[in-house]
Amino acid sequence: MLNTSTASFEGDAGPAGVVAAKAADDQHATSTRLSLPPEIWQRIIDLLLPANRPEHNVYPQPNFKSVNHRAECICTSHRDLAALALCCRQLHPLATQALYAAPFLSTPRKVSCLARSLSRNDDEDEGKAQGAQTCLSAQAVRALHVKCQLTGDTKQSTKVKRARASDVGVLLSCVDDIRYLSLEISEGRKSKYDDAEDAEDADEYEADKDHDDHNDDDNADDDSDEYDDDSDNEEHDEDNHPLIRLLSASTKCRLRGLRYRAEKDIPNASLARATSFAPLSRLTHLELARKLPSQDLIAFVLGAPRLAPSQLKVAEAIAAGLSPNSTLECLRFSDSMGTLMIRGFAEYAAERQFSGPEAFSFRHDAAALEVLYSLATHSTNLPSLRLLIIEVRSGVIDVPLELLKQLKRSRVLKKAYTDFPPLADGSDEYGDSSLASVFSTSIRDHASGDRSLEAAISAVDPSWQEHFRATDEYWRQVHQGKHALQRLWNDARVRAGLAPTEIRLVADRFGDYWDESECNFRCQAAGVDGAARGSSSDVGVWADADVFELVETQPWLSYFQLARYGCCSWSGALPRDSNPGASGEDEGGKTRRIVVPQFVRLERRTVDEQEGQDGGEDGGGLKRQRTEENAVQEAGTS
Repeated sequence: MLNTSTASFEGDAGPAGVVAAKAADDQHATSTRLSLPPEIWQRIIDLLLPANRPEHNVYPQPNFKSVNHRAECICTSHRDLAALALCCRQLHPLATQALYAAPFLSTPRKVSCLARSLSRNDDEDEGKAQGAQTCLSAQAVRALHVKCQLTGDTKQSTKVKRARASDVGVLLSCVDDIRYLSLEISEGRKSKYDDAEDAEDADEYEADKDHDDHNDDDNADDDSDEYDDDSDNEEHDEDNHPLIRLLSASTKCRLRGLRYRAEKDIPNASLARATSFAPLSRLTHLELARKLPSQDLIAFVLGAPRLAPSQLKVAEAIAAGLSPNSTLECLRFSDSMGTLMIRGFAEYAAERQFSGPEAFSFRHDAAALEVLYSLATHSTNLPSLRLLIIEVRSGVIDVPLELLKQLKRSRVLKKAYTDFPPLADGSDEYGDSSLASVFSTSIRDHASGDRSLEAAISAVDPSWQEHFRATDEYWRQVHQGKHALQRLWNDARVRAGLAPTEIRLVADRFGDYWDESECNFRCQAAGVDGAARGSSSDVGVWADADVFELVETQPWLSYFQLARYGCCSWSGALPRDSNPGASGEDEGGKTRRIVVPQFVRLERRTVDEQEGQDGGEDGGGLKRQRTEENAVQEAGTS
């Protein structure tokens, strides 16, 4: 057997954490012979990789719970792969390829660690073993998650911070073959060491400084001499903006997928600083999160230079064919941005079309609406775009406990522990199949005109519906904005002979603190690889369901399950009306609207009661929709 001891590796920081130890101990056991065929070792290495379960990356999960990604996905240690890479020359290429395939660099420290490791051959002869091994490691990278900080070129932005900001450029210049990049930018323009990581940076910087006094060649990158605190830029170091580091002539990769997330207080990058737009020229999937993109970036993505008349470089890049407008297939706006875009869009679009471009006066409070309007009016510039996803968020309605207590005392509701006993884990939550039956019954009763529960509640509190009215109105406005966007977006495409774009409004993941988890990152990386091989299936963030479709398929997702009071209460996190403002039937008599009551009784009806209720046309149709529950997993017992 092989000795795969990992005693020399500290922590489980992934490739960035173990790469230094791996580089420091690159003496492979040349006498070691594999006792198993290489195919078996390849299978072992595949099993050591984090598991990718796409169903865990679709949102929302039951009750809006976040999957424990660390426990579910990262079930092994990167140290095992590093140990395999070190123990035998024959295993080194296989293990290295797996170890470096998708580094998840969640801190600026890890970015610097990997950047310096991959660029170490800058000061070594290409013929040396280390140079060859470094090249192998860099070539293995196919996807990359980078979390970095925007720095200011001032005394408040320390030398180590600015060095680490430039390490993003160093890293991107080393990896030529990455297909998916997740780039997150946080605020770094603040006083010295005012959080834990900055304090660690200070200690590490002092250690690096002592080492640099004896070895001037061991620098973060070729620009280290520029990191003095003499210059003064009150805003930020524009050349060190991570997006500009990506849009650089030194970046050789041609991305297929990009997730770009910047905090709201981060200034937009000045595209006039970009030296190459080629890294984005082949994009098929683009996700923009948190920070509203600049009009210059939108103009570049659309291939519409007239939207950025002051940016000569953008116009030149578009003229050179470097815009991804012809290749882009999927576009997503995430993390609180979408609500500003879609709510009120119907009125805004009508105003823009009525006033005309010359009479229109831009409002800064409507910047998000203007971005979406620019995209919609130039939808024909994106001939391959098949999917547009916009995240929307609603505030959660508090459970009306006082009302529920009165209803329980009045015997309108009663506890449901007999029919719905708590699960083994002690939680008052139930599987999708149980809830599908309950909600199907409630929806059917509501559609048939049965308002007995509402009447009983009104007898206790005549104004109870005011508790939900504002949220109902919010979802009506969102739905109205969606339909206005669909008309404006797709009418022009149909006239131009292009296929319509699917426009999907999905639940905002950030509302439940769903940041770019490692599991989701790996899911997206695998999805981009699959798309490059011809797969047409959407996974992860591209597979999230439309919130109005969830009213028909999984209406219970946005309901509090309250067995103590014998009901489920609407939280408002998702709509309860699949088509707000529409009539109940279309010309053919087919049901086209489903409305779920604010309160749904937790009760099981007998077979006779079910059959008696299923006789109506509407009820039968709704029941058939609910019987599709066998395709849904029993989430309550997982």
